Amino acid sequence: MGARGQGHIASLAAMARPDIGIVTNVGLSHVGEFGDLQATAAAKRELVEALPSSGTAILNGDDPRCAAMAPAAAGRVLCFGTTGDVRAEGVRTGDDLRSTFRLVLPDEAVDVRLAIAGEHQVQNALAAAAAAWAVGVPAAVIAEGLAVARSGRWRMEVTALPGGGTLINDAYNASPASMAAALRSLARAPARRRIAVLGPMTELGEHAAREHAAIASLAEELGIRVVAVGTDAYGADGTDAEGALEMVGAVDEHTVVLVKASRAAGLEHLASALLHSA
Repeated sequence: MGARGQGHIASLAAMARPDIGIVTNVGLSHVGEFGDLQATAAAKRELVEALPSSGTAILNGDDPRCAAMAPAAAGRVLCFGTTGDVRAEGVRTGDDLRSTFRLVLPDEAVDVRLAIAGEHQVQNALAAAAAAWAVGVPAAVIAEGLAVARSGRWRMEVTALPGGGTLINDAYNASPASMAAALRSLARAPARRRIAVLGPMTELGEHAAREHAAIASLAEELGIRVVAVGTDAYGADGTDAEGALEMVGAVDEHTVVLVKASRAAGLEHLASALLHSA
């Protein structure tokens, strides 16, 4: 459920009347709209408050603001995360950026290999697994589902480029948390040359300058070259899509390129151009 202010989720929940509600985290996404993290948490808590006594609230136990929503639930609460009711043990991420782990459920455990790239997708998989378990799906079937489940278009799409090299198209959206996760995934990719083509992160309000600078610092720490498109907030002069393609240059089998920005930037077009020009 989406929201751009207080009461939006409550209104939607009154119409949809969900039996299960998942709160994945409380981050800086849209903080410019809500004002601060406390207001964001309050808006998301509306989903938990709307669940019936027969329902289940599924909360990220690793996020203190999520875990603090448990008392607002009238029914059962399941936490996922490092020490939650549903957790992942022995997480390993391969060269293809797909993760394998032991999925531990309240009454059973099963081995899982995700179809979606990115180690940060493990947390999302735990949330989905918790919801499936809550409605009685067997562990083996949950594992089978996670092994084939794909994310939406332009979300961590890993594609081999025709001329060699790899494109990670994560251009659908961006927040400080998802940007950092994408950079860490890029850093894991086997390559000699790692390039992040980054557009602006929007709706961050007064946090914008600090969060863009933090992403630039993380990229430097990870040995990733940043090519900024449409913004100079990463500490380098921004360019346009054509200029970004020139700056990326020739892409060979030793190169991995990440493309990521907030939705408004439309960087999926640049990713497409890169794919067809390689």
